[in-house]
Amino acid sequence: MIPSPATLTDRLGATRYLKPVLSGAALLLGITMAFACIETVGVNQIGLKFKKAGSARGLNNLNVVSGYVFINPLMETIVTYPRQQINYTWTAGADGMGDESFTFNTADQVRLNADVNVGIQVIAERAPEIYVRFGPSVAPIVHGYIHSVVRDTITRSASQFTTDQILGSARARFEDTVEKGVQETLSAAGFELRNLGFVGEIRPPKQISEAINLKFQAQQDAIRAENKVAQSKAEAQQRVAKAQGDAQSILLTAKAQAEANLILARSLTPNLIQSKYIERWDGKMPQYVGGQGTSTLMQLPAVTPTQKTP
Repeated sequence: MIPSPATLTDRLGATRYLKPVLSGAALLLGITMAFACIETVGVNQIGLKFKKAGSARGLNNLNVVSGYVFINPLMETIVTYPRQQINYTWTAGADGMGDESFTFNTADQVRLNADVNVGIQVIAERAPEIYVRFGPSVAPIVHGYIHSVVRDTITRSASQFTTDQILGSARARFEDTVEKGVQETLSAAGFELRNLGFVGEIRPPKQISEAINLKFQAQQDAIRAENKVAQSKAEAQQRVAKAQGDAQSILLTAKAQAEANLILARSLTPNLIQSKYIERWDGKMPQYVGGQGTSTLMQLPAVTPTQKTP
């Protein structure tokens, strides 16, 4: 049956309107597929683009990418690692995770316990081999591999130090030894160690802690006793010095007085004595006189202004 001219006209008109709709749908589908093929890798991320299937998959086809990345969703995928530093602290009862602290033996076979903080960073160009070896998640790497590296390094390093050294003046050297060993191992695996340190005090067993406290107390008591003896000696020396000073002062005073008396005695001539007597005479005659060589004293009559001498 041949369609009428009117029917043909209607069909042509419908086709004319259908073309823009189909074109728009195709464009929308293309845009949607384009967005589906774009992945965004942030500035704080290390992106890995690799093929999921086919003979081309493997380490040689892992590429480090960033920014907007075009992929084939059916054949390719993007895995990311954090670019910034990753920090974690293993403690006794940390965040409800149970006891994550480290226990280790010293050279004298004393078990110590400590909390440890670590900071690591993924080396970007080593990210592909990290993914192949450890997988895409960082948390299992930190709590698994890195925790084991730190534990083993602490155990080996502690065997080179005694308890007194680790708890005393050699603690810094012990920590440096641990940090150096961990850094070497992690660097070989594609990680950079940013920091590693023991948090707070390294904990010895209770009996060792008590013994250390008693030893410290004895040392303090000995120091106080030595200081007291030194103080007593110093005070005694001060008293001796003062006595010597007083004796020297008295001696110098006596010597000065003796020299003064000697000088005075040498200066007392008969004429000087008579002169001094005259200076001190009050004009009255003596009431008693005695002859030379006799003990007889005679009282002289008092001379008054009205009496005349016969």
